[in-house]
Amino acid sequence: MFAIMDNELKNFRLNIKQLAAMTDLHRQTIASRLSNIPVAPGSNPKLKLYSVLDILVALLTRTADPAQIKVDEMLPPDRKAWFQSERERLKFEQKTSQLIPASDVTREFSSMAKAENQSSSIPGRSRIYSLSVKSQQVFRQLVKRG
Repeated sequence: MFAIMDNELKNFRLNIKQLAAMTDLHRQTIASRLSNIPVAPGSNPKLKLYSVLDILVALLTRTADPAQIKVDEMLPPDRKAWFQSERERLKFEQKTSQLIPASDVTREFSSMAKAENQSSSIPGRSRIYSLSVKSQQVFRQLVKRG
């Protein structure tokens, strides 16, 4: 029974007017969101049909490019949801050690700088690692803060 229904859904096609009526979205909005989806067989220039399977695949596999997100243009509820999702993402990344707090990074660099400074001040001892001038400046600044 489900196999028959699944097969019917795979072959089911909708036009833009039908999709707009089902979703309460404007036809132009539907058309712009379906612009990257190929039209289904049986379509013509006046009546574009889209396979339900193609629509679902496109919607479920689409990921938002962070560079294209315009927070200032969002409606207030959408903006709130976006910021909440970003906070949750940052918490998750911090919990899984993908994101390290700035204080931890500063502390680690400071300890590395102090160790490097101590090893380079020992007379007659050659340095194992040679640092660039820029790296030395960064380390000195961190040691002063440290």
